[in-house]
Amino acid sequence: MTKTHGKIGARNPFIPSFPSASQLLEWLLVGSTTVAGLIAATLAVAHQMGAF
Repeated sequence: MTKTHGKIGARNPFIPSFPSASQLLEWLLVGSTTVAGLIAATLAVAHQMGAF
């Protein structure tokens, strides 16, 4: 028996969808880690150059 048009376009319950809040928190985590790494690298270079 073939599937009807409604069943073909139905959302698969086994594939999770990411809510916008989860995506926002994920980007916040990635962004804050990146910024912290850049600040740490900048401070390490400044320390090597004798800035403080």
